[in-house]
Amino acid sequence: MRTRPRACCGRLWLLLALTSCALPQPGVPPATYVLEATLPEPVVPAAGAPALEVDAIQAWPQAEGAAMSYLREAGKLERYAESRWLDAPARLLDPLLRRALEGSGGFGAVVPEPSVVRTSLRLSAELETLQQELLTTPSRIRVALRVTLVDLRDRRVLGSRRFEVVQPAPSDDAYGGVQAADHAVSQLLAEVAAYCARLAAER
Repeated sequence: MRTRPRACCGRLWLLLALTSCALPQPGVPPATYVLEATLPEPVVPAAGAPALEVDAIQAWPQAEGAAMSYLREAGKLERYAESRWLDAPARLLDPLLRRALEGSGGFGAVVPEPSVVRTSLRLSAELETLQQELLTTPSRIRVALRVTLVDLRDRRVLGSRRFEVVQPAPSDDAYGGVQAADHAVSQLLAEVAAYCARLAAER
């Protein structure tokens, strides 16, 4: 059976629309983005608040590298060709996480690992996912981070919890994903900092 030209053209345009965000343009450098976070006003820590050492955030395989990830089909991870993060998202999150913890009021000092500062607490974190989901309209950003707080005096786990935030994107493109990621990360880090400060106070 012969395919009518109009139907064939319609399918071709649909295919081009779905793949255009993944095709690099010759000679055009990719747009580079950073993660930013808007955090609550810092709280002055109480006298005697413990010092906290923060390990570098580890990334699950799907969150490694500087490529910006998105889903058009469930379970199928793709990468934007013309947009990327300035660095791997886990490394971009590192200073933001420390700043959120510093402002929580729960710690006298927050230092990266390794450090010469004597600390009584250590926080480790794993970035499970940071991806844009084009499965709905509007699209949305999903970010998930698992944190574990350990009391170094007796090697006791004070708490371990997975945090996840899903944020609608203002547009269904990479820049819309970046804007949504900033909002999602801001909310997630505020929740993580409050959780860790509470665990430190209750120990």
